[in-house]
Amino acid sequence: MAKRQTIPSFTKLSERVVRILGENPGKFTLQGTNTYLIGTGSRKILIDTGEGKPKYIHTLSESLGKLGENVFITDILITHWHIDHVGGIDSLLQYLKENNHPTPTIHKRLNPATDKLHHVYKPIEENQIYQTDGASLRAIFTPGHSVDHVSFYLEEENALFTGDAVLGQGTTVFENLEEYMTSLQKMKKLIPDRLYPGHGPMVEDGMTKLDEYINHRLQRDQEILGVLKQSNKPLTTMEIVESIYNAYPRELWRAAEASINLHLYKLENESKPALIHSPFDRRQIPENKSSNSDTHTNNVGYKYYWKNNSSVSLENTMTPLPVNPSASTLLTSQNVRYDRNIIIVSKDKTFNIAKNLDTDLTCKTELITL
Repeated sequence: MAKRQTIPSFTKLSERVVRILGENPGKFTLQGTNTYLIGTGSRKILIDTGEGKPKYIHTLSESLGKLGENVFITDILITHWHIDHVGGIDSLLQYLKENNHPTPTIHKRLNPATDKLHHVYKPIEENQIYQTDGASLRAIFTPGHSVDHVSFYLEEENALFTGDAVLGQGTTVFENLEEYMTSLQKMKKLIPDRLYPGHGPMVEDGMTKLDEYINHRLQRDQEILGVLKQSNKPLTTMEIVESIYNAYPRELWRAAEASINLHLYKLENESKPALIHSPFDRRQIPENKSSNSDTHTNNVGYKYYWKNNSSVSLENTMTPLPVNPSASTLLTSQNVRYDRNIIIVSKDKTFNIAKNLDTDLTCKTELITL
């Protein structure tokens, strides 16, 4: 794993961009969430709010003071719904009110499934322009990391605020790999010189970083297919992880498993009928062979194999176990796929059959290439 760079709490990155750390360093947030003040004059646009750490409000207050006596925030742009980006909204609004600052307008791509009811968002539309002194930001819808993810293109610098779609170090995770790859290509079409990521250091060569991200995903596809084509038996997702990530610490394998699951779903859509999945009972796998065997409320999993591999033995496959009764009437053998604690119905409809969806599906990774 790469060594994590040190990032100051306050950094003036350009004439019109100031980075303020969210003061929330951690395994999945790297040095912390990057929030940004945009503009050359007293009126500023803030991108993201951190997760609500008290130290962040103190750092933001000091930063506004460093930029001038009458500097204030007119608008807040939110890249996506994850807690380390929206969690600071309430404490920030309280601070501004207590210190007689004007109340900024909060803009976000709406997502009723995750947006907090007490937050009042003005919806972000594709290619919408947000202007302040010396800066124009254009909203670019970039789903994949999350369903509501938005990046912002800074016209004056040919730069892109990438949120969690692209990080300054390491790789990110995603909810939908097909959408994510489309978003990376969409960002690449802008030919950005510089990237301002949601975590990690600023990226000076934006095109090289975007190519790196795209090529990494394509390479991972090939690694997965290579493992399946060489195996003489169907493999679980964790068995694929063990093969590809054997050089990484085991505690990171579970996050990798979520990533591999989504690669497999993409490959199934692209490779049918060559890539096949067969159901198995998770209870057949000893705990020491699966890092998360005790978290599955559904006992059905899938093993994968390459149809053209004549050496594969299918003797361990089985008929699927009954699914959650509340969802069973909507599911058929043609459109059901099991993914960890989720039943995926076709490409865009999901049922959560666990009490709580595993949070690592939406976290960043710590300077590794999942």
